[in-house]
Amino acid sequence: YALPRMENGHLYVQIYPLDPEGYVINRNLSAHFFKHQFGLSGDVTATAKDGTVLTGSINRNTEQVSDAFYEWDFGEAEPGEYQLHIPFVFLSKSYTSEDYDYCQSVVSFPNKEPVTIRLPEGTVNVGCAEPLEPAQDGSLRWWLPVDAQIDSPYRLLMSQIQLQFLLPEGYGETVGFLFSPVVEDGRLSGYQCQSPEAADTVILRVKMLDYLWECDITIPIRAN
Repeated sequence: YALPRMENGHLYVQIYPLDPEGYVINRNLSAHFFKHQFGLSGDVTATAKDGTVLTGSINRNTEQVSDAFYEWDFGEAEPGEYQLHIPFVFLSKSYTSEDYDYCQSVVSFPNKEPVTIRLPEGTVNVGCAEPLEPAQDGSLRWWLPVDAQIDSPYRLLMSQIQLQFLLPEGYGETVGFLFSPVVEDGRLSGYQCQSPEAADTVILRVKMLDYLWECDITIPIRAN
């Protein structure tokens, strides 16, 4: 949903994403977000009837920004009809504690056999851990290859998997990721993770699946 307005000769558009069932849309549609997080390129634009293309930027000086939407400033513009263009929408699907018995696997770590984690939408496949050079603080580092076969109308971009030690007295501290999940050609390829001590048995648990909708949305708007 888009709400345009003209103010001081500028075209502003408030964009309210409407979440599809089962997913939450990331409200940040900026090119910076897509480029730096996922290596994608594309701008939110407004095209006038005469073909003039205005590139939008998030208006961070307004009090109208909220958790539900961003306001976009397209710069100096004339009143009239525009086509609002959004190249990508980034969606997430989270799993709650009620899903954990289904969305996890307990493995010896470093695992010497591939592991499959089953989800309602498909499977996440975790390959054998490969040791990397230790971190500067001495923590052990691992490369954990991951791929997935998911039944979804959207392209799976990455997946967030939580690792935890399994200790006799219960779950221990979370194994931290050194970096963000590694995405190659717009798809998750794996994780670089570390453990503060020699890991023995861990829980591999899917916490979230993130998708990219290459929607190329174009919405007619009128700014008076």
